[in-house]
Amino acid sequence: MRLHREQRTGAGQVTISGYSEADPADIRRIRMELAAEDYDRALRAHSRQLPAVAEGDLVSVGNRWRLRNVRRFDIAGSPTETP
Repeated sequence: MRLHREQRTGAGQVTISGYSEADPADIRRIRMELAAEDYDRALRAHSRQLPAVAEGDLVSVGNRWRLRNVRRFDIAGSPTETP
């Protein structure tokens, strides 16, 4: 949904429309900070309108959701995705 980083390269913030495995019917906007390599993957997924898979700690901050401690970010169906 939204991608932002201060420099042309490096880490950045992304906002995705997604859900947690605990409640797949509850679609929310989720913001996360991604390392440079993961941000580049997010940029490619966004430009191609491909779904992504992220794993981390989903926390509520006020009325917003954050995915912290991102352990995995992949474009769904890409060769780098692991089950």
